[in-house]
Amino acid sequence: MSTPVDMALPTRRVEDLHHLLRHLHELAALAASPLASSLLVSRQQQAQPGTMTDAALRAVLNAGVEQLAQMAPGLADLLRGRFWERLTVAQMVRAGRPEQQSERRFYAQQQQAIERLAILLAEAEARCQQQQAQHPLPARLPLPSYPAGQGEFHMNLTQIQTYLQAHDLDGWLLYFFQNNNPIALSVAGLRNGGTRRWFLWLPAQGEPQWLIHAIEGNTFVHIAPEMQGPMQRYAGWRQLAELLGQIVTGQPGQPLRVAMEYSPGSAIPYVSRVDAGTLEMVQQATGATIVSSADLTQLALAVLSPATLDGHRAAARHCLAVKESAFAFIAERLRSGMALTEWDVYGLICEQFAARGMDPEFTPIVAVNRNAADPHYAPSATHHSSIQVGDLVLIDLWNRVGRDPYGCLADITWTAFCGNATPPKVQQIFAVVAQGRDAAVALIEARLSAGEPVYGYEVDDACRAVITAAGYGPNFFHRTGHSLGWLDHFLGVNIDNLETQDRRQLLPGLLFTIEPGIYLPDCNFDDSPMPKGLGIRSEINCTVHADRLEVTTLPMQRSVTALLA
Repeated sequence: MSTPVDMALPTRRVEDLHHLLRHLHELAALAASPLASSLLVSRQQQAQPGTMTDAALRAVLNAGVEQLAQMAPGLADLLRGRFWERLTVAQMVRAGRPEQQSERRFYAQQQQAIERLAILLAEAEARCQQQQAQHPLPARLPLPSYPAGQGEFHMNLTQIQTYLQAHDLDGWLLYFFQNNNPIALSVAGLRNGGTRRWFLWLPAQGEPQWLIHAIEGNTFVHIAPEMQGPMQRYAGWRQLAELLGQIVTGQPGQPLRVAMEYSPGSAIPYVSRVDAGTLEMVQQATGATIVSSADLTQLALAVLSPATLDGHRAAARHCLAVKESAFAFIAERLRSGMALTEWDVYGLICEQFAARGMDPEFTPIVAVNRNAADPHYAPSATHHSSIQVGDLVLIDLWNRVGRDPYGCLADITWTAFCGNATPPKVQQIFAVVAQGRDAAVALIEARLSAGEPVYGYEVDDACRAVITAAGYGPNFFHRTGHSLGWLDHFLGVNIDNLETQDRRQLLPGLLFTIEPGIYLPDCNFDDSPMPKGLGIRSEINCTVHADRLEVTTLPMQRSVTALLA
């Protein structure tokens, strides 16, 4: 993670110790980042433009320490003593500069310093856990909160109620207790859910209704504007059940059907947030049949605005251009006979991201040969492989334009061959991957053009059937795709019938990836004396319109390019 000079702790009141400790963890990781040589010490003995100098990093860390000490005075000795006196940025720097000793020794000493920092932060975090009984930590779903009104995100009660009516549901009952349900927290527009159980009832018709504990009225002062409504207060568990039965109602004489964060058989664990005991209590108190809120959740939280999708398309154009620059860099270095590693290409991509004003939080995967058979392999300063003529290179990169945490990401994967002519075996395996990808796209397009629903698990099946028929089923061991938004793995439907059975519908405004892969660590794709292994994945991004599918990351890869041809 490349960090800018203007990085600083939030000036607003830090809401809880855990948030700040996590921030300190991120700052600790900074020193071990891929760009450490330009962040802590530069080969030219000066900070690179737009990066954090030793003094700036030390100032930010010190500000975090002081804020944490103010919030928990009992930690002051630990933080100012064992943390600050034994481990400072200056000590890291004095461990040695790359110009004065080998890079390997420098990074080894730096890593030891980071490990000491991690231990000390873990000790601080353990002490903070003692405060959770009195001050429970809020669940955190990275969504905008009210009343700030960040970006274009806003809760559309009318849209939710239209869905409820269309699906013969009497309402959506959201339940929250001790961080169990970040979905409820986000729909309510709250950042802190308090210490007692609460329910929010969104009826198919009428205004929202709340059931909160008598001592926690102040927790609900800043709820989302459209979630405003009457607030019933309870004190004891008997009263809770009684009032719940009065609030959760439907049409007289008709069976009551209520949506909650429940997934039968935990088929979709991302939305399975309500415990079995609470479901039993709700059923006993209301007589309702409980159904899953899986599609409601993605409708409320994962459907993207036109402006957000425009931001995604801009990010996609940049990512495709950076990919081209990376492959050109590989070709140039190999033609010149210069040594080249995955780490070099990784650094080039990070530099390209920075030059294009993209978020330094996100870093790529660059994987050669057998390394690419591990789908989540990532090179580091101390763990990477060389790239030579005759190798196969996979690049997976994702990012957004700017640093807005709610800016939408793009996410692509391409593979190239480092030689004059791509081996037939590589082209044959890629063709299978591409056929699976295209089968997934074709199914979605056919359903949408016919006005028929399509579900995540069906798309995974369509893609996986092609790869299995070609004999590579066991070598495709992850889902076909994932939801995409301002998180790389977002809140909507995944293209999955392997890891989970995602029965959520592909709704207009949702964004997702399609990225089948075949992973063969022992494949001898070029008749070398020793098999090199390979991993081939093709990743595209798609968004759903009412009657069509848009592939936003065109052009799609059609073959494995020979970079030296």
